[in-house]
Amino acid sequence: YLEHAQQHCVSVLKPRDTLKYDISLNADHYYEIVGSLRQFVKQLTFNSKEKEEIFICGYGQIGDGNLHIRVVAKGWNDPELQCRMHKYLDPFVIDYVIRSKGSIQAKFGVGVQI
Repeated sequence: YLEHAQQHCVSVLKPRDTLKYDISLNADHYYEIVGSLRQFVKQLTFNSKEKEEIFICGYGQIGDGNLHIRVVAKGWNDPELQCRMHKYLDPFVIDYVIRSKGSIQAKFGVGVQI
């Protein structure tokens, strides 16, 4: 299992790079955030080529609510794209977690309740 999980993480990185969020949500919100984040990105000021090359996925452990969100973007080495991604996506994820009474995770599920 661990080998499969590690290969999944590596495959998400090729040939792009990724923005990572590790959060905990209760079951009512667990599956919603990835779809909501995808819809949010469609409404942003990224150009059509950038939007086509942004891939958002989530995986984790529903039993304890841990969710690992990955936003993969071709061209991540562009500092301007990185800045825009953080500017829009960080507040969206944080606000979603706050509204859902979840938590932002640190490594191995040790998080801060917000």
